Amino acid sequence: MLRKSKLAAATLLAAGTATGLVFTGPAAHALTGTPEPTSWGKANMISYADSDFESGVGNWAPVSNSTMSQDTTTAQHGQDSLRVAATAAGSAVFKMGSATSTTQVNFTGGDTYRLSGWFKSAQTGRTIAFALGLYDSTGTWIGWSSGTAVTLNSAGKYQYVSETITTPANAAWAISSPRITETGMNAGEALNVDEVLVEPYRAATLIGAKDPSTDGSAWSTMNSTVGPSQVDKMFYSGSLPSTYASSNCGSLQSSHPNVTCVQAYKTPDTNVAAYVASIPADRNVILVFHQEPEGDTFANGPDGCNAGTDSGNFVCEDKAQANLVHGAVTASNRANVWFSDDSSGYNYGTGRTGDGCAWTVPSSYVDIYLMDHYMNPVDGSNSQVYGTAGQHSEFTNWIGCVGPQNKPVGFGEYGTNCKTGMNPDDNLVEQTFAADAALLQGESFQGTAGGVNTATYTRPFVNWMYWWYNNTDNCQFQPGASPDGTGVTNQWIANETANGGGAN
Repeated sequence: MLRKSKLAAATLLAAGTATGLVFTGPAAHALTGTPEPTSWGKANMISYADSDFESGVGNWAPVSNSTMSQDTTTAQHGQDSLRVAATAAGSAVFKMGSATSTTQVNFTGGDTYRLSGWFKSAQTGRTIAFALGLYDSTGTWIGWSSGTAVTLNSAGKYQYVSETITTPANAAWAISSPRITETGMNAGEALNVDEVLVEPYRAATLIGAKDPSTDGSAWSTMNSTVGPSQVDKMFYSGSLPSTYASSNCGSLQSSHPNVTCVQAYKTPDTNVAAYVASIPADRNVILVFHQEPEGDTFANGPDGCNAGTDSGNFVCEDKAQANLVHGAVTASNRANVWFSDDSSGYNYGTGRTGDGCAWTVPSSYVDIYLMDHYMNPVDGSNSQVYGTAGQHSEFTNWIGCVGPQNKPVGFGEYGTNCKTGMNPDDNLVEQTFAADAALLQGESFQGTAGGVNTATYTRPFVNWMYWWYNNTDNCQFQPGASPDGTGVTNQWIANETANGGGAN
C-alpha cells in the first residue's frame, strides 16, 4: 500500500512537470532543499536572481494556469522583470522552486515575516496573495501559511504589495516557496513582477547606524554597541574615487560584505561611471549625488543645466548623474546598485524651500527616496508621536512630494536631540524610537502639501539609519554615559532584531 502511494505521487509529479505544472501537495517524506542565497546584505532572505530578475526568471516556476518569462521591456528597478501570463481565464499560480530546484529558506517558528513585491497588471481588481509552504525541523510537511490578499487598483503601472505571515511555532523552513496567486485573470493576460522581498517584519528592510568615523573604520565599534547594523553611510565632499575597491565603501564592505553602503558624493561626472562599473555583484550600494541639496546653490552650466533656479539646476544635474549611474551598471551588478535622492528633512517644514516639491527628482531617475530627519528636542510633548508638530510636517510634506513617485522611501539619517544643550532624556527618546518603529513598520504614510493632508501612500521603508556619530551634539546615547543611554540603546537593538532581523 505504501509502495503504491509513493508510485502514485511520483506519477503525479512527473505528469505535472511534463505539462509545466509543479506538484504542490504535502511531502510524502521528510524534505530538505537547496539553501537559497540572500540579497540586500542578508536583509532579503531570497537572492537577487529570485528578487530582481535581471538574470532571467531565477528559480521561479509555474504551478497552475501560468507561463513565465523574463521581460526586458519593463521593470520597477533595473531593466528586467518577471512576466507571468495566464493560459486560461481564472487564477494564475506560480512559486519560487520547482520539481528540479527545491529552494529552501529558513524561518523561525512563531516569528512574523513580510513578503512583498511590485506588480503591474493590465487590469484593476485583480488580487495578489503570498503563501509559504512550511516544514518542521525534521523536514515534515506542516502546510501552507498565507497572507491576506491585496487588490491591485492601478492598471498599467507597478503597485507595491505587502503581506505579513506569522509562521507556526514548529516551523523551521519553507521549500519551493513563496507562492504567489493572482485571481481573476483573462486568458493570455500578463502580470509583471519585480523586487520580491522576504524579510523579518520590522520597521525597515535595512536598519543600522552611522559609525563614529568618516571612512567606516569604526563600524565594528558602533556595531558592538548599537548593532546588529546592516547599513552605514560614507561621504565624499568632492568626486568619487575611480574604483569601488579604492573607496570607503569598498574598504568597509571588504571586511563587512553584508553591510549596505550609502555613498554620497558632490562633484558630478568625475569617475562616476568607472566607480559604478567596478562595484561587484554581491555588494549592495546606494549612491547619492549632493545629499540635502535643498537651499544650496546650483549654478547654470554644469551638465547643460540652465533652469535659472537652484532647485531646477539641481534636478537637472541629478537627472544627469542618474543617467550616468544607470548607464554604467553591468549585467552582473545592476540588481544591487541603486540611485537615491537624499533630502534635507528640515527644509520640508511648511513654508520652507522643499515644501512645494521643486527639489523632487522624477521617479524615472530615482530608485529610492531618502530623507535626513532630526528631531530637536524630544521633550515629553512628542514622545508618543512622530516628532514635534513642526517636524511632523517636515516628514509629511516630504511624503507629499515623494509618495506620488511610487518608489521605496527611507531615512538616510535619523536622530534625536542632536543639538548641544537640548538635555536629551533617555526615557523619552526610547519611547520615540519605539513609536517611530511602529509607524514605519505599517508602511502607510500620510502626505501633505503645505501642512494640508493630500493622500495616504503605501510604500516600502527600506532604510533607517540612526546618526550614532559622536557626543558633541547629544546624538550618541551610550549605556552608562551621561546622559545614560541604556534605554535608547536597548530600544534601537530591539528595532534591529525584531522577528529575527539584523543578520549581518
